[in-house]
Amino acid sequence: MDKFFPVFWRDNLYGFYIIKSNKRTNSESFRVVIAQLAQSLAAAYHIKWHESKFEQLQERLIGSKISTTVTEGDSQVERVLQFMKCKKTDAIIPQIVNSLQEIPQIEDLIFIYDNKDNDSTELLFTGKQPSKLAPPKNSDLHNLTEMLHFKTVVRLDEVTKKSNENNSWINELKNNSINRIAAFPLSNRRKGLLAWRQKGEAVEISQRINLYRKYLVDIFENVEEMELLEELSFTDNLTTLSNRRYFYKRLHEELNRSERYGRKLALIIFDIDELKNINDTYGHQAGDEVIRQIGYMLKKFIRTIDVVARYGGDEFCIIMPESDKDTCMKFVERLHNKIVNSSFKLEEENKSISCTISMGVAVYPDHADNSKKLIYAADMALLRAKESGRNKALLATETIKTE
Repeated sequence: MDKFFPVFWRDNLYGFYIIKSNKRTNSESFRVVIAQLAQSLAAAYHIKWHESKFEQLQERLIGSKISTTVTEGDSQVERVLQFMKCKKTDAIIPQIVNSLQEIPQIEDLIFIYDNKDNDSTELLFTGKQPSKLAPPKNSDLHNLTEMLHFKTVVRLDEVTKKSNENNSWINELKNNSINRIAAFPLSNRRKGLLAWRQKGEAVEISQRINLYRKYLVDIFENVEEMELLEELSFTDNLTTLSNRRYFYKRLHEELNRSERYGRKLALIIFDIDELKNINDTYGHQAGDEVIRQIGYMLKKFIRTIDVVARYGGDEFCIIMPESDKDTCMKFVERLHNKIVNSSFKLEEENKSISCTISMGVAVYPDHADNSKKLIYAADMALLRAKESGRNKALLATETIKTE
């Protein structure tokens, strides 16, 4: 049988792939493999597209005439090229603020911008910490940036005269001796605003802001897209939890941190008891729905510092930094009770079902002194829970050390 699928990234269609096979191509496992393959190919094509876009931007930047003097222009080009080396959006923002703060006429610079989720705003400042200045509402920030859209630098007094809605927040800026303001978008979807105290007039400030605004949106949006690609590569499609690849990465990082500071760390591995019975009775989609709903439940249940991942199939892992045996086992008991006492709704069957889980727990450094041994210790505890009747949580008994 022949199957074909398109390779998309958002609205970009990169092409079609055709698969020739004499095996069954309508099975659930085959569809999962195809979905993962399509995602990987889309990511690969999109990474290549972004690399070429960065190269074009770099050529355009170096070839442009930015300043009246070659030396100053070269210096500013170098600054923008430094931004292009950033692989994380959170790393670009402080670099921009620090670069602008270096201009002699600028003091007490504040950068106000949308956060990643666009559900609130954030403040980043240098110099004197602003007194009682809270981030504005998204709507206030967006209104101000629209008002300042076509201007480079505006006196704060001029904004006060034109704006009635934002006067209270602008007055707070004035109370902190801020006297200049400028729109400074990070990307087409994330608004930004610069505010600072300026001594006298400064042409360099306008030049630098114009330069950054000219290229920053392209640079920032590229990094945003690359972050999204990385996030997708670390995300399980069914549950939207982290996947096994991310789990290994974070476990290695957290163990290194625990070793460095002499702290304990717990690892929990659990799976759904008799998932095959659910699949055989209600179909594989029902089993997937139970896995998906447990994933959603785990997101709400864990602590902020914990890491939860779908390890594979119906297995889940939870990394608990700063957790000893007693802390972890109390958490495990609550989580076990939460899941086994829950009902999982099956839309197709118009009914709800329940399930039980078996859990294995191991603690660093009590049961193992590296990631491989820690996973093994937790996995063996899970196996004992299964062999001794399921629907229980067991702590590792054997200490496994690296020889």
